Amino acid sequence: MKVTSDLLGKGYDVYYPAVDDNGVDLIVDVDSKLKKVQVKTVKTIRGTALEINTIKYRGSGVDVIAIYLDEKDIIAYYPYFDEDHIRLAVHQAKNNQEKGRNWFYRYMEFPS
Repeated sequence: MKVTSDLLGKGYDVYYPAVDDNGVDLIVDVDSKLKKVQVKTVKTIRGTALEINTIKYRGSGVDVIAIYLDEKDIIAYYPYFDEDHIRLAVHQAKNNQEKGRNWFYRYMEFPS
């Protein structure tokens, strides 16, 4: 519901599929182009990043993985290209290393 509410608040039309057998939770109309969205909720993270196994969505046609991080009440809209997993940094690493960090905050807007 948080993802739907966020998308409606941003002016998108959001639809629910009649069945959920292909990993598609929402369909979002972006300038008359329909995007298939899988929603994942993460209650809390351990360490500095969250990791989501997405291998089961390969070949499903999912366009975006919406990740709702409950502990911070924020959402990332990750464009999905059949990766096996998604790893997004939420907190700074202890050694302040930036190289190779894929930040959660980079994906807070829905991809067009």
